[in-house]
Amino acid sequence: MKRGILIMKTFISVVVATIGAAGCTTMAMESERYYANRVATDKAQKQAIVDAVSEFMGGKSITLADDVFINEHSMTVERQSAVDSRGLIIDGRHNNPARSFTLLKLADMCLIRDDTSQVEFELPTVACVAQSKAK
Repeated sequence: MKRGILIMKTFISVVVATIGAAGCTTMAMESERYYANRVATDKAQKQAIVDAVSEFMGGKSITLADDVFINEHSMTVERQSAVDSRGLIIDGRHNNPARSFTLLKLADMCLIRDDTSQVEFELPTVACVAQSKAK
């Protein structure tokens, strides 16, 4: 009788440990970020990306290509140089650093990350597909 109880306790312990390990694996997969690409070129998705990048850049008006994040998971944006009334760059140069952004997939969400600050925004209206695991 005692042997049967011992076997049952051992069996229950193994089952609980296995389920716990599987749960941890699932949680890890859901928290991993993957580089992603947009799956459609519709204007609403592009506008969501424009709005997010504009917010990252302090509310500045920006222009992005219609196919942003379609073929690449990253992009670089340069701020427009200050120009005079003739359209010439003031002082002949600019010191505006370029900013890079990455499209990521986390579980069912698409995220955009500012690569400088590592801050991420969710893009709920953007559909994307995961590519390779993000670094």
